[in-house]
Amino acid sequence: MKDKIRVLIKADISDENSVIEMYKNIESKFGKLDGLVNNAVYDKIFSIEDLTAEEYRKELDVNVVARWMCIKYAIPLLRKSNMPRIVNIASRLGTKPMDSSVAYCTIEAATIMLTQCCALELTPKYNIKINTVSPSMTLTPFAKKSYTDEEIKQTAMKNPSKRLGEVEDTVNAVLFLLSEKADYINGENLNVNGGILLV
Repeated sequence: MKDKIRVLIKADISDENSVIEMYKNIESKFGKLDGLVNNAVYDKIFSIEDLTAEEYRKELDVNVVARWMCIKYAIPLLRKSNMPRIVNIASRLGTKPMDSSVAYCTIEAATIMLTQCCALELTPKYNIKINTVSPSMTLTPFAKKSYTDEEIKQTAMKNPSKRLGEVEDTVNAVLFLLSEKADYINGENLNVNGGILLV
């Protein structure tokens, strides 16, 4: 078994030229792309009245425009794959509003629609399958820094599964959607949240 090649490419995905250069690097090293996972995110909590146009545009650029650019410029490399896949990472807040998160909620809803539009257009043309994974609060290092242990415990108790998401929960969903087992799943939003949308 050959050793897997890992390449780290630094890119500002809110900058179009940087995205183009990123794919040039990928093409020079691998020649094609089998899967794209759009996982960059930027979010700050603002009420409707405190949110500025500048801040809203910044969140749009990183969370929606950047995802669209990453999809657009990935298409030529994905077309060279026998099983091209795209997975956008959104959030449960793309389908359930939350106080003081108007920018993030609407942006994640836009990501879900971006997925659906791309599936409708890209699958008939190039057989590129594209889906969304929407986690709830996940115990990442950032989340552990942002919330106290008591806040994390209280949030977990509100979930029917009585726990918060682990990174592996989202990873497993993404790996499934990238695999041949998900060949007939397209344009969907897979919620990975332990059932929190039910309460």
